[in-house]
Amino acid sequence: MRTFHIYMPISAAEQSTDAELESMFPGDAKEIRGQLDSMKKQGMEVIPSEGCDNQDATGRCLGHSNSKGGNP
Repeated sequence: MRTFHIYMPISAAEQSTDAELESMFPGDAKEIRGQLDSMKKQGMEVIPSEGCDNQDATGRCLGHSNSKGGNP
């Protein structure tokens, strides 16, 4: 069996108010928006989940094995 991390589309985060962004992510809204822009320029479409070490180029989790072996 595999598990997957959840993620947030960058486009949804961009529509958030400054206060919402600051409540979800560390830093001030200007910094966060800059990071979102940088992610988009790298081809990312989603904000990867913290701690996920198995992502595709868009930031989506590719899944994790539930066995002791860790990632596929």
